[in-house]
Amino acid sequence: MEILIKGLTRTDLQTYNASLVSLGFTASANNLTFTKEVDGLKYYASTSYDDTYKSLIVGLSVFDMTKSVVPEFVNSSDSLIKSDSAVFMEFYMDIILSQTTNLKNMILDITWNTGGNVGALYRVIGFITQNSFAVSSISADTKSNSTSYVKIEGVPTYDHLNWGLLTTPTSFSAANSLTTIFKENNLGPIIGLTSGGGTSSITPILLPNGTAFTTSSNNMSAYRTGTGTEADPYVYHPNEFGIEPTHPIPIGNIYNETVLLDILTTYYGE
Repeated sequence: MEILIKGLTRTDLQTYNASLVSLGFTASANNLTFTKEVDGLKYYASTSYDDTYKSLIVGLSVFDMTKSVVPEFVNSSDSLIKSDSAVFMEFYMDIILSQTTNLKNMILDITWNTGGNVGALYRVIGFITQNSFAVSSISADTKSNSTSYVKIEGVPTYDHLNWGLLTTPTSFSAANSLTTIFKENNLGPIIGLTSGGGTSSITPILLPNGTAFTTSSNNMSAYRTGTGTEADPYVYHPNEFGIEPTHPIPIGNIYNETVLLDILTTYYGE
């Protein structure tokens, strides 16, 4: 197990290392790994500090002493940060904001994001808005519709910025769901090309004989329009074939900073 702790200093690293020694751990020559033997078990700990991200990495592992096993710790902030989109975004937003005092516009680029973890998706939305946001779905089985509201807490919010979303057909599955949430909650302009679609969440299944497979579930991601009145009832739209951008641009301009900034400036009037 490795833990990434944000917002610490090298002094905190020294304090943690001293605490390990006081608990009976023996430090290695380079002071990066520590070991302790208790009741036939060998405990391993590793520590390192990253000046770029101002973060402390702590690794912990335990093995039976009868086994010749030495754990391999990643010991890299970069690897741990990039393993989760929301963690990556939080650390890099800190770096970006530390380098400028007048930042107004921000585009979230998911042009090469093929999907992944819904929890990370929700936390990314939590960076963009501190308000509850709607998440809609359609049951492929019962044809029923539902909308839930998600509130993200415990993460920084950068809703003082003018946000935009950049998409292409590669923006698939969870990235397509992020685009859908962006549209339903009016979080900013969606720029680029129609996202790649992929509406159904997946369900892992384990059979009694040990066979495991993953299949699409009956839950279909969607967005809702209308106000819920008799004159303007709610209508649910599945996102199977992607979300069309509010501001389409040709693929040749997808990373043209002048074009992108003009769209944000026009949209927000700044």
